Amino acid sequence: MKKASKTERMRVKVQKIDINRILTEGLNVRIDVGDISELKRDISERGLLQAITVKQDNGNYIIVTGRRRFESCKSLGWTKIPASIREYGDNDQRARDDSWAENVHRKNMTEEEKAKYIKDTEAWIRKEDPNLGDRTIFKRLREHLDMTKQQIRDILAMGELQPNIPSVVIAGQKVKLTEEKPRISISAAKQFNEKWNEKDVQEHLSNLSQDDKDTLRNALVTEVAIHPGSYKKILTKFGKNPLRPVNDVVAETLREVQNEKGMSATTHYPGELAEALKRYQEDEKLETWSDAVKSILMFGLKKKGYTINTVKQEPIVE
Repeated sequence: MKKASKTERMRVKVQKIDINRILTEGLNVRIDVGDISELKRDISERGLLQAITVKQDNGNYIIVTGRRRFESCKSLGWTKIPASIREYGDNDQRARDDSWAENVHRKNMTEEEKAKYIKDTEAWIRKEDPNLGDRTIFKRLREHLDMTKQQIRDILAMGELQPNIPSVVIAGQKVKLTEEKPRISISAAKQFNEKWNEKDVQEHLSNLSQDDKDTLRNALVTEVAIHPGSYKKILTKFGKNPLRPVNDVVAETLREVQNEKGMSATTHYPGELAEALKRYQEDEKLETWSDAVKSILMFGLKKKGYTINTVKQEPIVE
């Protein structure tokens, strides 16, 4: 990425500007500012240690860097905020590059934000020289971003899928229910796209309306993100019957995974004991081997006079 010249770096002035004259969209790569509670607390105690960067625009200002600092100060009730007013002229791409450089290595920048910056940069390259072919454009994009072809494709794949994943209620380590937005991994995003775009899958879905396709796709990608350890099996089972309800696909997959875990846990038992456990599971209509083992253990412990304290838990929504 081309660095600003010494002259360009000097054309910056810092002053306090009216917070209501600052626009947040257009140049800053941030879409989701995330949790700013700690940043707000730090600013309220120590003040703003680093001014935000803005570009002047028809009497107002557009944020280039410092979106989270801006939102923190605004929520604290500030009416003015220190800002570095940089003269970008008509070079909006330079402003986006500065925003990218500040945020790209920070852990809370989303794939959606990265993907948007890449697409904006590609659009800028096409606008600069409309006669370029796709191969040359992609080469210039890689040079500008200092990324490999695979890195760019991975970010675009994740950035396309992640916005479709809703927040869900999940269980933490202490059975504490929290609402979070699951993140889809690079490998999961790649395999999801490969499976979804398979010829057989698309033929099965050809009679669905676009809205129904989108609903199915969003439901499936959400389950893939929620179940990072089982997503390969979920996608395989989905591919066998794409029109089957996603909930049924996931439920059956998780039962099979649980059975596999239970079966592997009994492999060190004598063969006759493993066979007896299997018959007991079938007779009692228990879903997994672990359910069978748990049932027998509880029966035996109670018969021996041991007290078993069970903790009733609220249902966990996946």
